[in-house]
Amino acid sequence: MTPEVEAVYDFCTELSTTHEVSDATFNRLRHYLNDQQIVDLTVLSGHLRDTGHGAEYGTGERATGQGVAFQARRAVRLVDSSC
Repeated sequence: MTPEVEAVYDFCTELSTTHEVSDATFNRLRHYLNDQQIVDLTVLSGHLRDTGHGAEYGTGERATGQGVAFQARRAVRLVDSSC
């Protein structure tokens, strides 16, 4: 995983499992994303979790075998395209 994808992955995993994000995780994400992108990522992560499409964050794998690294890269592309 690239450092950017790892920061997104850690943010989404922490958010979906603890419903909060540590300062260290947030600050690492801020290194790669601006405020609007973080808001978009937070909304996207919540939407995917609430609709059942984000289950891979907790398990580490999707039924397709693409895993969370793929999903984190996908989230980065979606956030980048929204800004």
